[in-house]
Amino acid sequence: MLYILGILFLLGYILITLESIIKVDKSAIAITLSMLLWFILMLNVDKFPIISETVWFKDYCNAHSDSSITEDDCKFTFIKNIILKENLGDVSEIFFFLFCAMSIVEMIDINGGFTIITNSITTGNKIKLLWILSIFSFFLSSIIDNMTTSIVMVSLLNKLIKEKEDLMYFSSVIVISSNSGGVWSPMGDVTSILLWSQDAITTLKLISYVFLPGMISLLVPLLFVTLRIRKSIKTQNKEAEIADQHIKSNYILPQKPKIEVSPQELSVNPVIVSGKANVIYPIKDKTRRIIFLVLGIISIIMIPILREITQIPPFGNAILIFGFLWILTDLLYIKNKRMYKFTDIIPRLDISTLLFFLGILMSVDALQVSGVMNGLAIFLKDHLGDIYVINIIIGFVSSIIDNVPLVAAALDIYPKIGRAHV
Repeated sequence: MLYILGILFLLGYILITLESIIKVDKSAIAITLSMLLWFILMLNVDKFPIISETVWFKDYCNAHSDSSITEDDCKFTFIKNIILKENLGDVSEIFFFLFCAMSIVEMIDINGGFTIITNSITTGNKIKLLWILSIFSFFLSSIIDNMTTSIVMVSLLNKLIKEKEDLMYFSSVIVISSNSGGVWSPMGDVTSILLWSQDAITTLKLISYVFLPGMISLLVPLLFVTLRIRKSIKTQNKEAEIADQHIKSNYILPQKPKIEVSPQELSVNPVIVSGKANVIYPIKDKTRRIIFLVLGIISIIMIPILREITQIPPFGNAILIFGFLWILTDLLYIKNKRMYKFTDIIPRLDISTLLFFLGILMSVDALQVSGVMNGLAIFLKDHLGDIYVINIIIGFVSSIIDNVPLVAAALDIYPKIGRAHV
């Protein structure tokens, strides 16, 4: 039965990776797979002896002992009433934390906060622009998250760069810098959030251990692309034949003191507001954009700070800050109907991605409860042993398979191999 669960998970994951071909949303597959695994687990409890060996199960059955109840019946009740609900509670912490964090980021965006960032970059020098955007993305992704940073910065590149080859180079480095910056912050990546919320890492030690490797992982490709661009610039300058045009391929933007952005390019609210159908108001007020950018960033930074001060789980701090911002925006809306309420943000959230995380994490939990992860841990320990070798293998596999299920699986495997608390 363990093999059946493992094969089902692999088949489900293959369907997820083939999303663009089969045209079925990966989130639908993930949540269906998760409940299918739990159904098989609960309806075949006699096939999973590892559950009977847990102290929790023995204590539960002793407390609910009845001569008419068999061990399998007790095991079914134990999984249904205790294990399933506990795992769902743990996964829900991640779900609601991401929901609140994504809502805060969308609050910044819907009020034009990110345009303050994108409008402030005015240089046209290729190499200088590359370094500015890369370093900025590195630190920005540690405050918001690597995915949001990549989307914001690549959107900026589409406005600044016209040449396809330049756009390819710049976009690649931006994605690398965003991911490199996201790894050293508990808020920078979904997997970091997952580890942080499970107390597998702490904020200060994560920064002290991972900041330098993250910076190196940015600088190496950044230097490589810089040399490629410099070489391309020299080649293009040599080929320039018309002297009076003074062609300088090192510049990709008009040399203006400031890049003006029209109201049509600013972040707007896509939902119906003020009771008028299809009315969209661009955010022209610069003060408002600055206020919401600062307010949003401070709100996100306060989540790990409150975590360290109160020791309350991250999702609790996120919900608290989310609640305060919700109240604040509703109060502002009372005074100005052109302001956006938090309910206007909900349609912009990527709920599909949140449900994907929910399904994958619940699927991995089912594998852990059934004993599949325990068997995998024993296999890795017996055949590899070295935890660093296992880490390297997981790193390579993550380039093919989504890192969220890999990290979730590693959290269940590592306690059995010897996970060190970072």
